Amino acid sequence: MNLSERASGFVLQVGAMKHEENADSLMASLKKKNFPAFSYQRGANDFYRVVVGPYRDAESAATIQEELRKQGLTAIRKQWNP
Repeated sequence: MNLSERASGFVLQVGAMKHEENADSLMASLKKKNFPAFSYQRGANDFYRVVVGPYRDAESAATIQEELRKQGLTAIRKQWNP
């Protein structure tokens, strides 16, 4: 699924890495835990961002953010507009 096929709303950024293989590894780990994770890179930005979501509303994103926290992961909630 490409970025434009994902719904707008909120995503939870779990990481930002310069190396795609590191982003892929984190994404795979999140998917094994049943989080809807994906990574992307936009424009000339050197970072691959790993996010979970998207979620339609802030409340849904906050619930998942708490689940991530319980698993030792820090997530930053961001507005998502593909």
